[in-house]
Amino acid sequence: MKYNEFDIRYDGVCLYLSMKMKASIFAKLILGILNFLLIPIIALMITEHIIPGAIIFGVLLILLLRYTMWNFWGGEYLIINSKSISYQYDYGFLLTNLTTKKIGKVLNTEKISIHQHGKPEQVTIQFSTYDQDELPELVYQLAIPISDKDAESLLMGVNIIFLDKVADDYSLPPLYLN
Repeated sequence: MKYNEFDIRYDGVCLYLSMKMKASIFAKLILGILNFLLIPIIALMITEHIIPGAIIFGVLLILLLRYTMWNFWGGEYLIINSKSISYQYDYGFLLTNLTTKKIGKVLNTEKISIHQHGKPEQVTIQFSTYDQDELPELVYQLAIPISDKDAESLLMGVNIIFLDKVADDYSLPPLYLN
């Protein structure tokens, strides 16, 4: 099992993350077979006038197609700055809207290990902040697991963003030599 693709960039203001899903060939094959098996079942139910069954299997096919597209071409894009987190999911030819969530005064990050039998250990990251009542609030959790090394570079990038913010907030005004 390969690690999922991970790319990180920092432009001085925002941290840009791009992650791509890397599912195994076996999982892709099983998902493809299940999708192709559901289509004749739905067609048979429609020809036999079993409409409720066709609707149920149609909804199941739509959910399975979404899961299949995620495992074939799934991607996650994340933009982090000192005031917000924006994220977007890519299903191949379907791209969701960019969603932005505000961050309070601080952004907490937590690594969560994902243990799967026979696969290298990967982690996911949870981002949380505090709301106006000073209660912890989950802002975002990565959908695609990443390697521990990639998680460390992500956490370092988040620390750089907030260290830059603190330096800007508490620094002295610039000196001008006349």
